[in-house]
Amino acid sequence: MKRTCLTLLLSAATIIPCYSQALMKPGMTAVTSYAISGDLGIAIDDYVLTVYDIRPFQSSSIGNNFPAAMLRPTPPADNQWKRSRMGSVFGVTSDTVGNIYVAAGNPYDMQAVGTAGMGGIYKVKWDDWTVSDLVTTINAPSGVSATQIPNTGCGLGNIGYDKWHDRLFVTNFEDGKVYNITPTGAVIGSFDPFTPDNQATSSADYGEIVWGVDAYGHNTTDVRVYFARWLNNGSGLNSTEIWSVALDAAGNFTGTEQLEFQVMEVSPGNGSMPVSDISFSDDGRMLLTERTMIAPNSPSAHLSRLLEYQYVNNAWVLREYYYTGNYGGHKNTAGGGDYGYSLYDATADTVDGCQEMVWATGDALKFGGYNYDNSYDYIYGMTGISIQGNSNSASDPDFVCTTSYFVDLNNDITDIPKMYIGALDILNDCRATAPPPPPPTPTPVTPPCEIALPNIVTANGDGINDFFIIPCPGEWKLEIYNRWGNKIYTSNFYQNDFNGRDLSDGVYYYILESPADGKKEGGFFHLIRGN
Repeated sequence: MKRTCLTLLLSAATIIPCYSQALMKPGMTAVTSYAISGDLGIAIDDYVLTVYDIRPFQSSSIGNNFPAAMLRPTPPADNQWKRSRMGSVFGVTSDTVGNIYVAAGNPYDMQAVGTAGMGGIYKVKWDDWTVSDLVTTINAPSGVSATQIPNTGCGLGNIGYDKWHDRLFVTNFEDGKVYNITPTGAVIGSFDPFTPDNQATSSADYGEIVWGVDAYGHNTTDVRVYFARWLNNGSGLNSTEIWSVALDAAGNFTGTEQLEFQVMEVSPGNGSMPVSDISFSDDGRMLLTERTMIAPNSPSAHLSRLLEYQYVNNAWVLREYYYTGNYGGHKNTAGGGDYGYSLYDATADTVDGCQEMVWATGDALKFGGYNYDNSYDYIYGMTGISIQGNSNSASDPDFVCTTSYFVDLNNDITDIPKMYIGALDILNDCRATAPPPPPPTPTPVTPPCEIALPNIVTANGDGINDFFIIPCPGEWKLEIYNRWGNKIYTSNFYQNDFNGRDLSDGVYYYILESPADGKKEGGFFHLIRGN
């Protein structure tokens, strides 16, 4: 569980810090990269980790670059954040103290090996940002020691933090396992889903590779570790699957893997790109970030998405499809995503609006010749989007190009570090926000309508399930999406008149929103039109 904020000296060498003492503050984001410059001649030993202060993002002009402050240790200590020290890294997470953890990885088109090896994890200390080798590498396809993970060069996937048990979980591209590690670097267990590891000195087979990972629960007794199973080899045959495994009260793996859901296809019959990052909101919404890949160490771009799922009626359903960037089909994520804050008070140096924004790394977020504002800016870095979502339609007031915030990785809007951008992690603790105002005194109201949500529409004229019927018509906004995330129907005051007569049979997703209080209900239904 989360540590309380203490300044007591617990022993001669142990201090549990407050967030206010850590260098990384709530709302700041740590970002990994192979390089922050597109010119590798200049970036021969570039930074692979940077902390960005994105908290004042609303002070910028929406749709343009926000020059976020780039934070690193004071020279010469900043050399520890370069490729010569940590090598190529991708996964990144932070704990409830403000320590940053970075995992070796190679989802780029180049590789560099750091001091901890390709199975290594680095710890960036909360108070001075010095780097230490937390976990090092056994240069073999199998085996494990107290502080080592096996890897012969394929690298790790991503890393997540379990605040309930104070544990780290990291995926390994080479053996297809999820490792359970303490913040002091003790490797205390691993979980091998699907087929047992074949101990090959190469990446695991498709269907065995696990990448994005995070933990979620309500207390120490119900936490599950969620991980993404990469099935697609670039030929567009299969969609990524999200699986989970339980932890016991002590934070150790227990039981077998459980399929949660299959990520929706990017287009009909074309599967989806791998989910490289999983993040959870405090209320259990799951944010998935994809990275466009041809193979484990062969990246591409512009076919990866930012998706949010919510657990409704005992099933995970798509809640939001967040479009990213100006380029092409607005599918430009580079593999990292997280929830952030919407408000910043510069005078008090405090944040509010916890988890009211989503952020993702991305390529070609703006790209000359494709920009809606006709500018010739090139932005490769991060994009921020309201949690309420956006649209890919220029006629919609929530159009992605006019409602997104952008942060260029090196604040050079002429540079193109394509495919060199990695993951991100936002230090996120909703306890750090201002407390909500007291609720108003209740007044008598008419009992609300009980919402019973349909799961089938037949539209065959037999008088049974011909329309998508809900109680209280006229009191809800309805949006319906196909399985590729395209909005195919919307009504601000739905009148029970949708029958899908002109659509293909299949599964469709819906979101009902009450204009009165913003309450949302979501789910899916099967459309069977008949003859």
